[in-house]
Parts: sequence; C-alpha cells; structure tokens
Amino acid sequence: MANELPLQAEKKKAYMEYQVMLYDFMHSMPLQDELKDQLHKCILATKMNDIRDFVNGTLTITISLVH
Repeated sequence: MANELPLQAEKKKAYMEYQVMLYDFMHSMPLQDELKDQLHKCILATKMNDIRDFVNGTLTITISLVH
C-alpha cells in the first residue's frame, strides 16, 4: 500500500501534464473556438495509453472534423 501512493501521485502528475499539453495544442490550432471545444471533448472521451496514442488520436479526430 505504501508503494501505491507514490505511483498514484506520479499518474496524477502525468495526467495533469497531458491536460496542459492537450490544452496548449488545442488552442494553437487554426480552428474556430467551438470546433476546438468539441475536439477537446472527443479527445478526452477517447482512451489513450501514451503520447503516441495522443498524437495519433488527435490527428485522426482533427482530420475527420476538418474534412
């Protein structure tokens, strides 16, 4: 149990870093704010295991929304 607390703290930290990265990325895109908000919701609802999933998922959703 004692070993779980540092692991949980590290996971929370990684998730918060992911949220900041996602926010910065979303607001750097040349899209209307409403579209950015909807894209952000889609990405948050998608299970992503690592940075590669984040990049691939974000690009896939962005491409499908823009075209």
